Amino acid sequence: MALNLPFKVIKATLDVLARNERTRFIEACKNPAEVQQDLKAKILLNSRNPFPLNFQNYIDLSPQIDNLTYEKVRFYETTSGSTGAKKTIPYTKSLLKSFERMFLLWS
Repeated sequence: MALNLPFKVIKATLDVLARNERTRFIEACKNPAEVQQDLKAKILLNSRNPFPLNFQNYIDLSPQIDNLTYEKVRFYETTSGSTGAKKTIPYTKSLLKSFERMFLLWS
């Protein structure tokens, strides 16, 4: 059911909302570090991480990694770690097939 509000009412309502957002933005700009800390705290409080944060290595995560795909993992390969910690990549039949198709495009 559509509301048949006059354009002036809609515009006035949007102007008030925009003004409120503008005011919040200006206030946030006065102390961005505090706003970012508050936002980070809210995100951490509201997030639900299915993976434990205290794992030591990928072996601890292997059950979760195996559940990322319905396919059986053929093998794992360790990354070089050139931009951070080394990671283990699970290879499945379809991942290998996609690499094959990609390489065929290049040849």
